[in-house]
Amino acid sequence: MNVQYIMEEMFFSGTPLLEPVGLREPFVVELRKTIRHAIFKAMIPMRAYCAQYQSFLEVLNLDSVAYIRSVWSLSLICLNSSLVN
Repeated sequence: MNVQYIMEEMFFSGTPLLEPVGLREPFVVELRKTIRHAIFKAMIPMRAYCAQYQSFLEVLNLDSVAYIRSVWSLSLICLNSSLVN
């Protein structure tokens, strides 16, 4: 879309231009530091939350299909041995 059609009645002394922001400019460095600090602060409760589930990790990573098959085959073995006795 051409800027001239959107802003027909506005006059500029030159070509309107947005200059790029440098990585080392003080406000960029400060903003990056603020964001990094906020992320690290947010990680504190996330780590505590994850620690609550450490004891359940084995169950959470369990292959449910393989577990059901093993329980099913074990129950059939028990059923067969009770029928024999």
